[in-house]
This record gives sequence, C-alpha cells and structure tokens, in this order.
Amino acid sequence: MNPEEVLLAQALYNQERAPSLNTAITVGAGGGALAGMLAGYPVHQAGRAFNKMTGKTAAVLKPGPRMAGGLIGAALGGMLGAGVRQAYVDNNPSARILAKVQAGGALTEFERQQLENELAKAYGNQMGLRGLA
Repeated sequence: MNPEEVLLAQALYNQERAPSLNTAITVGAGGGALAGMLAGYPVHQAGRAFNKMTGKTAAVLKPGPRMAGGLIGAALGGMLGAGVRQAYVDNNPSARILAKVQAGGALTEFERQQLENELAKAYGNQMGLRGLA
C-alpha cells in the first residue's frame, strides 16, 4: 500500500469510530438535563423553605425550577453533543494530512511525524492494516 492509501484507510476508520449524530445528541441532552435539574435543585429547596416559613402549601404537580433547568439543560446539552461530535469528525488528522499531501502542500515536522506514525502502525502489523479494514 502506498502512503495515500494508508492515510485514506485511517481517515475512514476514524470516521467510522465517531459516534452517530443521534447518539451524540442523546448523550448530550441526557447529561444536560441532569445538570440542569441539579442546578435547579437549590432554587427548589429555597422555595420549599420559603413556603414552610410563610405557611403556604405548594402545588403538588406544579412545574418548577428543576423541570425548567432540566428542559433548558436538555436543549443546550443536545446542541453541545452535536457540536462535540462535529468537532471530532472535523479534527481527523489522517484526513488533514491526506488532503495536504494530495494538494501538494509541504508537511510540517509535526505532520511528518504523524504520517510516519500512521505508516508505522500500518506496515508494522502482520496483517497489513490492523483495525483499518
């Protein structure tokens, strides 16, 4: 295999390893909802303490700060999950080096070292491309 084929195989392998958009959004939304709900908890407790001091009884199923925080956290977390996935996909060193090699650009010392590492992994494996096929 020539170096361009190795880089292409590694770039495709990295792309396959990226989480799906639905997974990233779901995990982000779940984490955001939990964080938002926990952020609303102190406000909820303060409201309960205020109601206890004033002798008021709170409505049992009234949406409050925990629900609002959870909803806002889910929306923001879902967007953050999608953004993190896109950053992971966009930051594919093998694809970047392959594009630079094919465009005829000069490689920096760091990129040359990355290319050497990718080629060493591919050529050093007994089967040719471990995990890349």
